[in-house]
Amino acid sequence: MGIAIRTFYKWQKKYPQIGQTLRRGKELVDYQVEAALLDKALGGDLKAQMYWLNNRRGDRWQEHPREKTEDGYEPVTVIVDGGPEER
Repeated sequence: MGIAIRTFYKWQKKYPQIGQTLRRGKELVDYQVEAALLDKALGGDLKAQMYWLNNRRGDRWQEHPREKTEDGYEPVTVIVDGGPEER
């Protein structure tokens, strides 16, 4: 567009319709990618099938099922000073 990125961000704040248009464009591309992935999965592409099932049916198809803590939350590993520490 020939403008500085800072100017672009200012315009987005000043003119909300710019941000709305960008979001609509991203949504359209997301739908196109989803459709392409579905086509590949239904066409027999094993990687596409695995990806789809891991993400859409992770409760049944994840390679490494997520564990829940007593309060229903998933444990998170935090790296502190270069070593893992579970919290």
